[in-house]
Amino acid sequence: MFMNNSNKDNILRLPLITAYSNCGAHEFIMVMSNSNKDNILRLSLVTACSSGGAHEFIMVMSNSNKDNILRLLLVTACSSGGAHEFIMVLSNSNKDNILRLPLITACSSGGAHEFIMVLSYSNKDNILRLPLVTAYSNNGAHEYIMVMSNSNKDNILRLPLVTACSSGGAHDSSWFLVIQKKTIYYDCH
Repeated sequence: MFMNNSNKDNILRLPLITAYSNCGAHEFIMVMSNSNKDNILRLSLVTACSSGGAHEFIMVMSNSNKDNILRLLLVTACSSGGAHEFIMVLSNSNKDNILRLPLITACSSGGAHEFIMVLSYSNKDNILRLPLVTAYSNNGAHEYIMVMSNSNKDNILRLPLVTACSSGGAHDSSWFLVIQKKTIYYDCH
């Protein structure tokens, strides 16, 4: 569990449950806030797995008219050589940030290394860099995301994501995310 030292910050809980079947995989992420003033976002992630590849789509919707409505498209092309994924975050408001998140996965027998970089068009926007390193083994896959800030005033977030792969299916643990309201600059390597 990860908590923020500021009472004004939001504490979000993101459960991720994956149900694998012969036809495909359906994943659902729900982001909930413990504050009535905070946003309640629903992120649905549906993955259709086939022999040719996998296509995933994430849609972020807000229950408030003032909130941003973001659409995150994640397309995965699986092949024998590796997998390439790309996430694009678009906003329907001119005042909102337009972020592009490239996610490139290199699959090999030893493991997989993924990197997500969030870049903003505006100098006033946040520049986030999230490294994601995945180590695959015979027993399963363990993923860990660490978000760190270069400013003492910023929050230091740690998001552990542990995936246990088995013949019956995969179960992803829930993780807690703390998001600070004010505009901040994150950078982690």
